[in-house]
Amino acid sequence: MFGDMMGGLEEKQAGMKKKLAEIILDIQSNEGEIKIKISGTSEILNIEIAEALMQSAEKEKLEDLLLVTINEAIQASAAHGEEMARQMMQEMLPPGFEGMKGLFG
Repeated sequence: MFGDMMGGLEEKQAGMKKKLAEIILDIQSNEGEIKIKISGTSEILNIEIAEALMQSAEKEKLEDLLLVTINEAIQASAAHGEEMARQMMQEMLPPGFEGMKGLFG
């Protein structure tokens, strides 16, 4: 019984990781000066900086904006992954254990 459950869990985890890798989130700074593409596995795929910011920004301002926007992208990716994991755990509960869903979300 538990061997089947564990094998199913490993397959679902692999499937979830594949789905997360295919998800692309677009995150941008408040003014839209910096745009980041990040996968559901938190791999940063692209960073785009507005030309106007490159020409007018002080180095420190640009670094701060990059840092904040990258951290927001990582947080968004992690939140998306956590929600998918929560859904996967709820789907795996056997019949009769619906009351335990609160433990996973």
